[in-house]
Amino acid sequence: MITLETSLKHMAWADDKLFAAIRELPAERLTLAGHDPEWTVGRGLMHILQGVEWYRFLLLQAQWSELRTPTTSDEVEALRVQLASMNASLIDAAAEPDTLLEFQDEGGKRQAPRSVVLSQAPYHAAEHRAGIVAILHSHGERSIHLDDYDVWAWFYSTQSDAS
Repeated sequence: MITLETSLKHMAWADDKLFAAIRELPAERLTLAGHDPEWTVGRGLMHILQGVEWYRFLLLQAQWSELRTPTTSDEVEALRVQLASMNASLIDAAAEPDTLLEFQDEGGKRQAPRSVVLSQAPYHAAEHRAGIVAILHSHGERSIHLDDYDVWAWFYSTQSDAS
């Protein structure tokens, strides 16, 4: 049976690699923004975690944590460690039956299958990884390349782990 596990494992790996790469950049890169001055690299990193927190809340009723936009390499690293744990809980949640979840959001009372929530997680992370890299590239920071975070890169870098 094919499951969401591959997508979730790739997401966790790509998130970890991106956070580690950004941790190595000068801290001022965290304040770079695209067309919206409020949407900085640092805010994009934090937003990835906010998404995972939302999915964990829907799936597990997990508590929210205090998240702040990182301004230093150490803060990026702290978010990276926190995100790894949170992503692991999503991977574990993929083993559960596909039940209907009920929740309340800004649109009111809603329902969605667990599989929809888990399917959204990799998509959300990928779109924000792309946005972060686009901001960096628009400011001339080209040391980070999206192809280094795609499913093929994950597959080939982890292939020996499966042997």
